[in-house]
Amino acid sequence: MEKLFYSTKESIAFYIAGYVNTNNVNNMIRMLKDGKKTFITACNDKTITEDSVQSYEILKSSRYKNMRVFYALDVANAPKDAFQLGKDWTMDSWITS
Repeated sequence: MEKLFYSTKESIAFYIAGYVNTNNVNNMIRMLKDGKKTFITACNDKTITEDSVQSYEILKSSRYKNMRVFYALDVANAPKDAFQLGKDWTMDSWITS
């Protein structure tokens, strides 16, 4: 899956979902639910539950500014299709670079 990453250093899986182009609350809720579901399906990891997924809008980044990221902490193994970041990279350093 494109834009699915794994920070080996932090054991964090994350997915850059794209831009949020709405101020409509119903559309925002739908986008959050769909993004969470897409992320969980892509990770295919039983330890990632709906309650463990977190998200925020990226405010500082040359590549991903104003996009949304979904992530889960304490993911023991990299998702099969995830790009694995090197030991020197964190999720935050990857996003903000």
